Amino acid sequence: MKILCTGDWHFGLSVGGYDFHDDLIRAVQAIVDAADEADMIVVYGDVFHTSTPSPRSYEAVLALLDELTVPGFILVGNHDIGVGTVTRWGFEDKRQRIPTPHALEPLKRFRFRVPLQVVDAPGVYEAPGGMNKEFLLVPYVNDTVAQHRWQSTAPEIVQWAFEEASRSGEVKAAFCHLDVEGAQVGSESAVMRGSRLSIPPIAQHVIFPVVNGHIHKRQVVGNILMPGSIVATDFSDVDGVWGYMMLEV
Repeated sequence: MKILCTGDWHFGLSVGGYDFHDDLIRAVQAIVDAADEADMIVVYGDVFHTSTPSPRSYEAVLALLDELTVPGFILVGNHDIGVGTVTRWGFEDKRQRIPTPHALEPLKRFRFRVPLQVVDAPGVYEAPGGMNKEFLLVPYVNDTVAQHRWQSTAPEIVQWAFEEASRSGEVKAAFCHLDVEGAQVGSESAVMRGSRLSIPPIAQHVIFPVVNGHIHKRQVVGNILMPGSIVATDFSDVDGVWGYMMLEV
């Protein structure tokens, strides 16, 4: 089974006055075309650069995703996630404070040509399209979300997800959007917003490959594979390797 791994698109990104929109469209179009050779696609977070993307960014992303011919997953990244809380009226006219919606929430309501599942909760998921394979998916979550949904902390939820996957015996691979201890991040401080939520040590002992986003520089740390960003967002490293990764499991 071939899985096209991509992410950190950051639609809406502008650095030093340079707008990456057209560069990103060309790069993602190439990824969409390459996905024809895969059985599944995983977008491992940071589709958008902000939790409140512009209509132009939404339009571009929806159009590109709708061209895909293979099913897959789209994970929430630390840039996609909503920041803070909002107030709404709940049962018995009581006010509730809930986390701000993440940027991928509207994608859940869009009917794409192939099944594309937006993932905003860590856990073990069965591949869409009846492929009968399980994967550990760990999108970024913050403590506000973790407390609201699971009455826990974000690191505890991530640790739990890895423990469940390691006990399963059926998980073929893990896809995450987290920090990695010892990873090189370059000088991308204007682009990367530190998540402070790391892959737990148990990830170094699982028997399946771990593919992680968030780190824009392509590298491998232990058994954690980081394909990196799809375009050179770090102008000090324009000769780096940018694109996607094809994982075979």
